[in-house]
Amino acid sequence: DVDPNSIIYFGRSLGAAIAINTATTTPPLGIILVAPFTSLSDIAAIRFPNLPIGWLTKNRYNTISRIQYIHNPLLIIHGNLDDIVPLNHSSQIFQKANYPKTLKVLVGAGHNDTYSNDGLNYWNIVKNFIGTLNYRRGHKHIALQITAINSVEQSINPLSEISQSEESLPSGSNDSSNLDDDIPF
Repeated sequence: DVDPNSIIYFGRSLGAAIAINTATTTPPLGIILVAPFTSLSDIAAIRFPNLPIGWLTKNRYNTISRIQYIHNPLLIIHGNLDDIVPLNHSSQIFQKANYPKTLKVLVGAGHNDTYSNDGLNYWNIVKNFIGTLNYRRGHKHIALQITAINSVEQSINPLSEISQSEESLPSGSNDSSNLDDDIPF
């Protein structure tokens, strides 16, 4: 058994909805969502505006209604050029989410290239978030296991294990100010 307080859920697109579903029953140390959607019904309505597709989706993956039950640190990353899941889905989830929470918008990134469009920035955002989680746990040095919950259309293996030391944490990471509203638009 792995202690849930040492797991970070990482979900991208459909995987983000699964990460939120899982977090409502097994809370992790933190959650990273990349390009999350509010609900499957909302995405269906965008893709098929003239068809009553919403009622056909058996499991609606209603992230927007479940996010209120999450009380763990949350990082949301979304590309401003996402043409599959509109950026306003992340904004709505962010608004409904409990603190601590962070929203990072990657300028020039779409749905499937958030981690490669500006890879250094993307991975620094993830690393800094994990650094704040380490500090919240009160450990000077901790190895975290990341559980990657990825979307069906593309698998990514972000990092299998991360080791973060206190000396390399970003300045100011010992408080929650890094996790406040961080909306660059």
